Amino acid sequence: MLPMLLTTLLLIESGPPNFHRPMWSPDGKYLAFMSDSVGNWELFLWDQRSPKPTRITESPSFDGYAFWAPDGKRFLYIMAGETVPQAIYLYDLTRKTSRALTKPNDGAIGGKFSPDGKSILHSRDHDGVRHIYVMDEHGGNVKRLTHGSATYHGSPIYDPAGERIAYVKNEGTGYELRLMDPTGKPLGVVTRDASRIYGLWWSPDGKWLAYNAERDGAYEIFKIEVDGGKPIRLTHNRSIDHLPVWLSQDRLVFTSYRGGPEEVYEMNADGSMVKKVAMPTMPTK
Repeated sequence: MLPMLLTTLLLIESGPPNFHRPMWSPDGKYLAFMSDSVGNWELFLWDQRSPKPTRITESPSFDGYAFWAPDGKRFLYIMAGETVPQAIYLYDLTRKTSRALTKPNDGAIGGKFSPDGKSILHSRDHDGVRHIYVMDEHGGNVKRLTHGSATYHGSPIYDPAGERIAYVKNEGTGYELRLMDPTGKPLGVVTRDASRIYGLWWSPDGKWLAYNAERDGAYEIFKIEVDGGKPIRLTHNRSIDHLPVWLSQDRLVFTSYRGGPEEVYEMNADGSMVKKVAMPTMPTK
């Protein structure tokens, strides 16, 4: 079963290309992102010293959601589709090769490196129940971190120090943004919301989390101070604004349908000074 966000993205229409989940490399030289310019959601890599991006994947599946290793030489991504087995892959920039880290029947998605690059957080879906797991950088030593009767545990991500993991839990009565330590020990609830929470991202100083929740019929971007804060709404738009990523302590990047197709924007950490990010000219086949 495909996660809700992936199912939504697969329902694309013809028109200008959409851009989704841009991820800059740690040194800022490369941008990994998803686009449907070739008629299917594929993963691209743009060396920003070059005018054109390189296509990384070529398959009938949904490919993307890159997450860089701290060394900037590798990144994780997923392949998922109605006819393609879902798995987490590792791309090596030096060798220009990809290899699967999980097996198709693992139901794994959402791989994210730890700050030291030695562990990978992800979630796995079995019979409609999703839990959070951790594995080593080679795909081995898999351990389950969440337990209990809740049907959904997802969006896991390490804080910049590698000491806490933020994630989302749903027991059927609403969503909770929670924390746990790297062994799975619960550390408490950050906030609760009746609507779906997803797209978690830590600020560089580890004091804030940015995330998405639904308001006024569309997904909007919020931030919250982890140790005792209240949600602060950053976007107010009738279309979808989602998947925030902190570029620095003062700036966030996100994607939005506010201009028609899904495009990349950046804004100040207080929601001001929103501007569109220039993206490369995309191939169409």
